[in-house]
Amino acid sequence: MFKIFAILCTLTYPEDSMGSELACKTFYEENNRTFVKEEVCYREAELKLNETLTIFTTGGVDFKSIQVGCEKLPD
Repeated sequence: MFKIFAILCTLTYPEDSMGSELACKTFYEENNRTFVKEEVCYREAELKLNETLTIFTTGGVDFKSIQVGCEKLPD
């Protein structure tokens, strides 16, 4: 079984620093969908990425990078 993950990186501005730092966080779908076949998971991950990028673009979300993929669940 596989599940979709996304790694989202944004710039943060710590109070104790004059500069910015890249902060990355891993997210999983709230509905915890799982997939029997890895190729189906990757297909759904690509759809999820396109949907997320549309939302970020129209909403003006400032991010540096986003990566999606599929993680194998333990047996």
